[in-house]
Amino acid sequence: HRNARAKMVDFGGWDMPVEYSGLIAEHMAVRTAVGLFDVSHMGDIQLRGPGSLAAVQELCMNDASKLAVGQAQYSAMLYPNGTFVDDVVVHKLSENDYLIVINAGTREKDVAWVRQTIGHMPSVHMNDFSDHYTQLAIQGPRAAETLQKLTAVDLSTIKPYWFVWGKVCGLY
Repeated sequence: HRNARAKMVDFGGWDMPVEYSGLIAEHMAVRTAVGLFDVSHMGDIQLRGPGSLAAVQELCMNDASKLAVGQAQYSAMLYPNGTFVDDVVVHKLSENDYLIVINAGTREKDVAWVRQTIGHMPSVHMNDFSDHYTQLAIQGPRAAETLQKLTAVDLSTIKPYWFVWGKVCGLY
């Protein structure tokens, strides 16, 4: 990033590039073509086990029981008084396996809230995998076309808020 002369900032402990050629040019590139964002700084909490759905239901405001395997849901974790802990995306990886993506800037607070809220629940195992996942967001009207060149997965079959497992550039 530095070699590409990115403007770097500290964000939640990450040395993060926020701008390369200028905000307007980069905005227009994403709106008219394609842009790639490294969002690996996001937090990743995995809940596994027979109690994982009950844990997600306890943590998040939307009904995760409606999710099919391979589906994601935008939701929020709320405090008992109804105020926001964080907005999140819940992914159903398998019948007893969920991934909750949280914001990087509130990771420590969010992980502590999850542990406090579901730590007493039997049959659910929580892991903070935030430092183990890499996330890239490819966005813009040419995103699918660009990504399709890098994977054998038929991207045209994936609807919004759904996901599949596959390789990109030979990597899982």
